Amino acid sequence: MRVLVLGRGLPGPGQPLLGIFEFQQARALAAAGHQVVYGALDIRFLQHRRPWGVRHKDVDGVHVVELSLPLGRLQYRLGYRFVHAMWEVLYLACVTKHGRPDVVHSHFVGWSAAAARGRRRHHYPLVVTEHTSRLMSPDPPADMLRGIAIAYAGADVLIAVSPGLQARIAELTGYRAVYVPNLVDAKTFASVEPIPHDRPRVVTVGNLIPRKRVDALLEAIARVSQEDPHSPVAAAELVVIGHGPQEGELRDLARRLGLADRVRFEGGLSHPQIAAEFARSDLFVLASREETFGVVLIEAMAAGLPVVSTRSGGPEGFVTEHTGVLTGHEIADIAAGLQAGLTRSWDREQIREYAVRHHSPEVVSAQLTELYGEAVARMRRRRSC
Repeated sequence: MRVLVLGRGLPGPGQPLLGIFEFQQARALAAAGHQVVYGALDIRFLQHRRPWGVRHKDVDGVHVVELSLPLGRLQYRLGYRFVHAMWEVLYLACVTKHGRPDVVHSHFVGWSAAAARGRRRHHYPLVVTEHTSRLMSPDPPADMLRGIAIAYAGADVLIAVSPGLQARIAELTGYRAVYVPNLVDAKTFASVEPIPHDRPRVVTVGNLIPRKRVDALLEAIARVSQEDPHSPVAAAELVVIGHGPQEGELRDLARRLGLADRVRFEGGLSHPQIAAEFARSDLFVLASREETFGVVLIEAMAAGLPVVSTRSGGPEGFVTEHTGVLTGHEIADIAAGLQAGLTRSWDREQIREYAVRHHSPEVVSAQLTELYGEAVARMRRRRSC
């Protein structure tokens, strides 16, 4: 089957997380035997320097067509029509070079709204995967709700990446989504073995933004260190992987809490580098306010790490008593989760096996292949009516 995957951009050395979910799926689909074109629609602001216009390349067995223009927040204007105009250019470039797709698979609100508008003209079956974390907030922005109204109405198949998001979509829109999780890069993460280290090590990965609540994690470590100086948490080193606007503020907070010598800010790392950090760690922690899935949790589990996560919408679907600890959002809750995570004996091979069995590329690509068939069949039924 010819599959055109539409994503936010192409991950690379300077932007390892850009479009990572979408491109990982594109690679898995290509490995499963599909003819895959990855349409990378990069609308980031001007400060993200990159060549503008259309570029063609092949990456890891996937044909990639990139279109970059700095729309920024203009994406929300006029019902996502600016993004639709860019998608029209990108779609025609993909078709001219690689032929008409049997199905288009778009990800995230703005890109999916653009693909839904384009479907009216080009009549392709459309599969939409929703990941957007802000949909889990109590009051999603009005422009985002307008986007999902456009996207979901045009989808032949709607996918949610967690049961929590599936329920939230039904609550907000009345649409029924199918649950298909994000996949894990099993080749990279499941191949690592634990590396001995001198002191307990906790690791977290994510953009350094308020929603990820790295500040709450720092405060939780400081609280345990003060209340129970003999706890393994009080001796633990924290490794923070990621970058973002809060980095300076978080470094200052670590100093004020007396943790400066125990917190290491690593910036953005590649998947192999993150896997190496997991191999030298004892526990992964994610303290997010909202998560539609939390793929970094699955990556850590694939490396054999137990995880601690706040109940944020997505992790509840796969963090079990055998793989980690779910906590509330208060500092005391996170502190208790850290204590439990570092004092309990875990079966790291059982954790690894669970992550790979449910989230490997082979498992997810098989689910997607079945849904593509349903989307094509629904398009054919509409045409025959």
